[in-house]
Amino acid sequence: MLRVDRHLVSTVAILLCWFIQPAAGQHEDLSIYSSQAGGGALVADYDFSDKIEVSDRLGFPVGGMRFYSSANPGYRSPSSNNPGEGLFAVTPGTSISFEIVALDAGVSVKWGSTVIDAPGESATIGTVDLHEHPEYQLSAPDGTTGDYNLSFRLTTSASGYSDSSVYSFVLTNADEDPTATPTDTATAGATPTATTTATASPTPTVTATATASATPPATLLVTATATPTDTATATATATATEVVEFGCPALPRENCLVSETPGRSLLLMKNLGSGRRKMVIRWLKGEATDVADFGAPDISTSYAACIYSEDGGSPGLVMSSVVASGGSCSGKPCWKQTGSGYRFRDRAATQGGVKTLNLRSGQAGRAKIIFKALGEALVLPPLPLVQSPRALVQIVNDDIGGRCWEISLPAPPAVNTTQKFKDKGE
Repeated sequence: MLRVDRHLVSTVAILLCWFIQPAAGQHEDLSIYSSQAGGGALVADYDFSDKIEVSDRLGFPVGGMRFYSSANPGYRSPSSNNPGEGLFAVTPGTSISFEIVALDAGVSVKWGSTVIDAPGESATIGTVDLHEHPEYQLSAPDGTTGDYNLSFRLTTSASGYSDSSVYSFVLTNADEDPTATPTDTATAGATPTATTTATASPTPTVTATATASATPPATLLVTATATPTDTATATATATATEVVEFGCPALPRENCLVSETPGRSLLLMKNLGSGRRKMVIRWLKGEATDVADFGAPDISTSYAACIYSEDGGSPGLVMSSVVASGGSCSGKPCWKQTGSGYRFRDRAATQGGVKTLNLRSGQAGRAKIIFKALGEALVLPPLPLVQSPRALVQIVNDDIGGRCWEISLPAPPAVNTTQKFKDKGE
């Protein structure tokens, strides 16, 4: 009976949404490699800790159900090897399929005109060199939100190749609410110093002083002196000095790299209260970027995401989020070098709420940068955001020469309220 109901729901969703195709949106891709040159097991290279956020396709319930979907991530077969991670390009002409291993009720995947929604069902993705986007679908009772699991493997019948391991996506139709206190700690590459001395003092005092420079390198000096009320005991005086070596400049940098295709880059911010904050920056289809432009974030190059709001044409810094070089996240290096750049990952989001920062080099139209942050530690600018006539997003680094990547966001935005901002770059 469950099998029939699920097919019925999928059929209704297809009929209702047949002429409402998923928005092109901002593309994210899963890369398909193999474990050996010219053969081996298929491998899916993707950050599976990122949830697939599905959107309400119709905006209203039908028969007590709502229908959600997303076209990301897509599936791409890179033409170059990444031997540093044991990843190799799949031989051109190899046919690859997507097979469901397990999934929660209400989840389905549409490839072209084929909908699959049960374990063991499969559909052809395409033939290498491929780049395809399926439609991840979810049907759920009206008012129900949560996470839904989808496990799959990549399969092929090509000689010399074998099926991939099982991978799992999490589809969600709810805003993430990461209000729980993280248990993991990210250690920044630069270590602040602290000194403690004991002195005698008969008078209780409490003193706090903070100073900060407006432009990098920024220096934050915090000094605190506390004296117990019992004058017979010694006073403990603690002085802590933290030096932050990098941050966003007060004014935007010039000559930043931009997107080659208008309407593809994005800034999304949400502030739903009670620590439910989120920010996504997607710099896509970018100007040609070399791996060397990224410096060495796994060792010494720090990054910052900067937002500037223009008021009457005058830009002002309204948000700065720094991602330090090096460091340890959940017992592993925060930064990892990939075949095309670098990837920062901190599942506990302890560095100002930053969860991921992916830096991918490429020829013109192929380079991209994706930044994601969330939770109570994320400090968003006041919303609605002033755009007179535009706002700017810059991803900057502190390497010699200081590279930067920019998104220009002209008014009017798609959404600009007290809780949400969304706009695409020009």
